[in-house]
Amino acid sequence: MAEGIAVLEGVKAIITLASTHVVVECDNANVIKELKMKDRSDSQLDFVISDTKDLLSLLPGYKVQKVNGAGNFVAHDIASFRKNVGYVGVLLDSFPSCVLERVNMDCKDYCIVDSAG
Repeated sequence: MAEGIAVLEGVKAIITLASTHVVVECDNANVIKELKMKDRSDSQLDFVISDTKDLLSLLPGYKVQKVNGAGNFVAHDIASFRKNVGYVGVLLDSFPSCVLERVNMDCKDYCIVDSAG
């Protein structure tokens, strides 16, 4: 249930910032399956998924995809940060230092740096 609510809150936050080409990623297979279903389900997530789909329908070209939980460290770091400091809200134009550390580690693996620069 928490993963579904997290996706809904993320979509609520992005709906005012983006007009198209939103990619919703989640490491919970059930949430992704429910979001991709055309019909309503009888799961406990139905009301959350229904609200999420209604909002996503306002964004042409949105995409929903499952990501590997092991590769979803940033989301877990943000959730841990929120839990540890009691922060409730949306982070815009800022992020906790643990996220910066994780991004820097990812960049070492995937980013190409121009040393001439």
